[in-house]
Amino acid sequence: MVILAVAGAAPITGSHIDDLLSDFLLVDTDEAREFAVYLPADRALTTTAVLETAKWLEEFEDVGYIAVTGGNPGRKGKPILSDADDEIGEDGQDVAEHLVKILADAVADGHEAYLLLAWGDSDDAPDEHTQRLLDLAAAAGVKAKDLTMGLDDLGFDDDDEEEDDEEEDEPPAKKKKKKDAEQIELTEPEIELGAGDEAQAELPGYVDPQPADDEQNIPDLQVTLAFVFELLTYQDRANAANHLTGVVYRPLTKAVRYHMQKLVNALGEAPTPDPEPAQEEPAPAARRRGKARDIDADMVDVYIDEAKGSIRLISGRGRPRKGEAKDTIPRSEFERIKKEFAEME
Repeated sequence: MVILAVAGAAPITGSHIDDLLSDFLLVDTDEAREFAVYLPADRALTTTAVLETAKWLEEFEDVGYIAVTGGNPGRKGKPILSDADDEIGEDGQDVAEHLVKILADAVADGHEAYLLLAWGDSDDAPDEHTQRLLDLAAAAGVKAKDLTMGLDDLGFDDDDEEEDDEEEDEPPAKKKKKKDAEQIELTEPEIELGAGDEAQAELPGYVDPQPADDEQNIPDLQVTLAFVFELLTYQDRANAANHLTGVVYRPLTKAVRYHMQKLVNALGEAPTPDPEPAQEEPAPAARRRGKARDIDADMVDVYIDEAKGSIRLISGRGRPRKGEAKDTIPRSEFERIKKEFAEME
């Protein structure tokens, strides 16, 4: 059982929540994880991340959430209370401490437990309430992850606190997050973009062999992200094909897509990498005896939602979402309906 609590003041979209949590919990696969969610119904702690998580849970018929309250939900916290499967907490109780205690007790009982924070990196986020939640989690031994950075682990830089003690006249600096994993030494990666084009990564200790006057040949950030996303997507699809399962995109793929889309929105145009990556000729397939099977005639199980115009293959024990109906149809019919729904968008 995975126990989750969500909070944090950084802005985040519903689609980002859907991508991260669906992937983290393997929702649409045959290895879907059993989970429970606790959301704060509190004037200070109910944020966009909390509200979007509640909306995401509405897609499931058999999974809801438990609201944690201290008697002061505020305007944003009231819908969290009203739509919850259950609520816990007493008037005047510290909701932040209660959330962390729930997770710590879950760890003690042998469950996986995570505090998911929309951390951010701006003047408004993380705010003091988000920082306090991370402090409490660290003290209780509860793992925390950053919703705004593809569920990277959140930790502390102890050096920042020592420097703050030396500067008496300056306000305490915000604690910075860092990955708990050790840094891996990387050596001179190169991304082949096409005929004569190369993108060199700037890493600690890495020396760019190119002269400064050759910088105009390096693709801009937008084009580079487009190629990285294309590569990661190809790898995810190849993994799915090797295991004969539906495509499950990794958090890194989704994080790159998220930041690429933000960049596209800011610039107002989609990336158009040029030239196109060189395509290698596929190796000739080994000859196989017997007549080729008609794949289009294969029967497949699908979930279809006529109202939303969506259809998807069923992989293992994936749960149906609200409004979806199960059906068994030929693969060719699945492809036709999928194409029609895509044209309607």
